[in-house]
Amino acid sequence: MASHNQIVFLPWAALHSELQVGPVQFWPFNRQTARKYVADVPTRQFLYRYFRRYRNPLAKPVGTVVVCSLGCINHRILNNEELDDIRTAINCLAFSVIGPDTKSKLDSYPPGMPKESGGRYDLYIQNFTPENFRLTVPFYGSVELYKIHFVRGMSISEHPIHPDRKLLAALGKFLWSKAARSRRIPIARGLEWFTHAHKAADHLSDSSQIVMMATAFETLLQVQSERYKASSMATKLETLIRANDWAKKHSRPIRYKNGVKHKTRTLPGWWIWNFYQTRNRIVHGEPLSETDIWIKMKDSRKYSQVSVATALFLEAIAWHLSRNGLYDQKFYFGKLHDDLAWSRKRKVRGKA
Repeated sequence: MASHNQIVFLPWAALHSELQVGPVQFWPFNRQTARKYVADVPTRQFLYRYFRRYRNPLAKPVGTVVVCSLGCINHRILNNEELDDIRTAINCLAFSVIGPDTKSKLDSYPPGMPKESGGRYDLYIQNFTPENFRLTVPFYGSVELYKIHFVRGMSISEHPIHPDRKLLAALGKFLWSKAARSRRIPIARGLEWFTHAHKAADHLSDSSQIVMMATAFETLLQVQSERYKASSMATKLETLIRANDWAKKHSRPIRYKNGVKHKTRTLPGWWIWNFYQTRNRIVHGEPLSETDIWIKMKDSRKYSQVSVATALFLEAIAWHLSRNGLYDQKFYFGKLHDDLAWSRKRKVRGKA
């Protein structure tokens, strides 16, 4: 009886060059790379035919398939730990595209700009036998390969992605270094929630995305307290991004269990405090206002809170990597801070 092989891939990613993230290698499937990485001729022929079953909405074969390989490329069946490594690398890839892309659009474009769909990063796993051109399809049983079509969603672009390679390299070094094993989980799980929040952005409500992004921040910042989580998140974020060095401060009354006290925070700290309070109102079924969904820039433009959360999550990750000597985030976020009217006037530039 023939043994099964396995292929792990992203059918819609449209990455046009090879890329390494930690132990995971991403490579676009085409005739040149197939000859380079797939030595077995029957396996190569099967993959040629199989990947042609992935079509765009016009029923034409896509040229966007990206294979995810771990270690030696022998198409063996991977275990759960190895698949987790691949999923983490995919979350890094998605983050390195969506985060910088969103921040760039916040800097440059009016509201209503198109979103980078996270559906590009849907992971597919297929077991196969090279000599058998049939697949087992849920609800349909064994089907001949030529009868099957997998069609890309209308909201997913076929244009190539352009990840921030420096950011990816830094994430790969941090998440898979032996010294960082114990510190890997908060960033890895935070990136997982980040990807969930953007995977079906065109089909998710604003409230669902807010809950997922709030969870990403809560995981990244390692908020343990059962009470006053919003306050704890604000303090940890201010410390991580060194907000006290550059941001305006504002005092407001906060109701605690024993009464009302005034609390002074930086404006980024108050932003995440408000964001988490919005998350609480969503999960408890309370009504939302327009300011819970939109934030007004200093020049009267309005952007979604999720877009601001995406850019600020990018800043938090950049600072985390910078503190570990892996990434230089200098001058990266100054314009965003200024557009949000968070920065206090200062003579020294680039201290964002």
